[in-house]
Amino acid sequence: MKPNHIKLIKIITEKNIMSYNEIIDLIGWSRYRINKYINEINDFFEKMDYNLEIVIHPRMGISLEGEITEKDKIISSMEYIENTNNDRRIIQTLSALLDAKGWLTIQKLADDLFVSKSTFENILKEVRNLLENYGLEIEGSKKGIKLDATEENKRKLIAKIISTYKNKLVAYSNPKEELEISIKMSDDIKQFINYDIINQVADVLIKFSKMTNLYLTEYEFNTLAIHIAISLERIDKEFVVEGAKDNSELELNTLTLIKELEDKFDVNLPKYEKEYMNVHINSIQSNTYNRSDYADELKITDNDLKFKNLDEILEEALSGLNPDQELMNGLSLHLKSAVNRLSNNISIANPYLDEIKTNFIQAFEYSKRIIFHIEKKYNIKFDEDEIAYVSMHIQSFLEREKTITKTDLLLVCGSGYGTAKLLEQRILSVFKNRVNIIDRIGINKLSEISKNNELIITTVPIEANIQNSVYVSPLLNEKDILRIEKKLSSKTTKNNSFINLLSKNFFKIDSNNLTQTEIIKYMAGELTSKDIVTSEVYERIMEREKLSTTAIRNFAMPHAEIPNSDEPIIYVYINKNGIQWGKDKVSIVFLFLLNESVKDELNNIYSFFYDLISSEVILHSLINVDSYEEFIHILKKEVKK
Repeated sequence: MKPNHIKLIKIITEKNIMSYNEIIDLIGWSRYRINKYINEINDFFEKMDYNLEIVIHPRMGISLEGEITEKDKIISSMEYIENTNNDRRIIQTLSALLDAKGWLTIQKLADDLFVSKSTFENILKEVRNLLENYGLEIEGSKKGIKLDATEENKRKLIAKIISTYKNKLVAYSNPKEELEISIKMSDDIKQFINYDIINQVADVLIKFSKMTNLYLTEYEFNTLAIHIAISLERIDKEFVVEGAKDNSELELNTLTLIKELEDKFDVNLPKYEKEYMNVHINSIQSNTYNRSDYADELKITDNDLKFKNLDEILEEALSGLNPDQELMNGLSLHLKSAVNRLSNNISIANPYLDEIKTNFIQAFEYSKRIIFHIEKKYNIKFDEDEIAYVSMHIQSFLEREKTITKTDLLLVCGSGYGTAKLLEQRILSVFKNRVNIIDRIGINKLSEISKNNELIITTVPIEANIQNSVYVSPLLNEKDILRIEKKLSSKTTKNNSFINLLSKNFFKIDSNNLTQTEIIKYMAGELTSKDIVTSEVYERIMEREKLSTTAIRNFAMPHAEIPNSDEPIIYVYINKNGIQWGKDKVSIVFLFLLNESVKDELNNIYSFFYDLISSEVILHSLINVDSYEEFIHILKKEVKK
């Protein structure tokens, strides 16, 4: 399957049905080209024995039809296929640079990849950009090129690259019918790590965990296993880190793990490796699950003294959120462990980073506020992976704080009292405390139905223009339950809170070639000149931008908290030509300036915003509007869904 096939499938699956004109507007293909790709995709589905088909409905549009599991399977495989070849060439080039003991010529590297010298130059440019993200660079001379990095930094780079690919623990049955743990990893990274070694390391860690009764979280297990496997491979290739980290005494659990590894792999681990492992073990011993078992070792130490003001820092950072004790305890334990790890240059990759940034916007922003104070206090740097872990604690709190609002239901049943009662009981058993049945009516009162806010559940098809209704079987089957669930979710998350913060005066469609800083300065200046916010807002926005990029895919959401005396607002700036936002290019900017006055609406605001940005079709439509009125019209259509 080719990239254009994948692109078309992704667009079609954005909605239940997609018209030709919508597809043409999105990607500019002709009908002939679209039909050609549809035929090729359907041939592929048939060849692969997928129970799927792209169907063209006359005068309606195009849809992907078939089993839900098959749809999920093909979409997952598409995400993997995209850009695979280029990624593998980048990885192979990095691997060659990491293993080189001298200079490598451009021609030799190009030949190894079976590409031309000019093609390799483009690959090398991407490799340089990737290395720049990790503070590393390629050194060049007449002899060739080489990676300018210490062995310690090379290992950190390998670990980071491995962690960017999805890897997870998998339990499987062996011939003895026992569950064993393996680490399932992407084939793309076999250049960096030997799968047999990493799974042997996993075996050692499982044995070690049983021997010591230490509980390792999935992330701790993955990180430690990857670190050990990288070390063993690099030692085998005669790449050794010079010097030791410190002279602190090794933990008993560290000594146990060292013995198991040395016996298993018939190797004498250097002092540096032992000390680095000790940092991991210290962190594991102090995690939430193990901390009580190691209370004596963790009491009244210099380490604890440095955290004596941590609760005060958290209370200041979370002012206005009213955190409960569970959140405070969870954050305190997590941050102590994270500070200790990061002080020793051990970071843990978060496989759910993109999902957290997109789905839990509010939690991620509160986490940024916490991290700003922590970085200042402890003189360390948190990357976005680490911030995402903090966000998970915040999101758990926000979920606990959500108040469940019952949705009023009106039941319309045409089959008598017994059937109506059965339907009522089925609904209450499935949706429990989420609904409130306000009335039950028969078909003779259909004409009396008003278009109020209640959700109408009917066993009688209603052809009238009443959008807030669900037609179900009196027996309430699985499909009926899913339809009601969709309506309930829509009602509880979508309202006008987001739209109410927009204003025609602070909506801009532009084509000028402005920088990120110029756009922020322009928006802040407009708001300040009209006395919506105070003049300090520009500095506050820029301070937030320094923490990490606010760009995600093709949109950006710069923001700052403003005083309660200011008016909360969302400023929208659109530039169809694109705006360079750090290392990303975006086409639409949502400037969020919120305060305590909208605290009760934050969940609804961010939930609605998530619905907008998670759909490429909606986002594309918003970017291509010609007026504020058209922009609002699209948003209001989403509210009604």
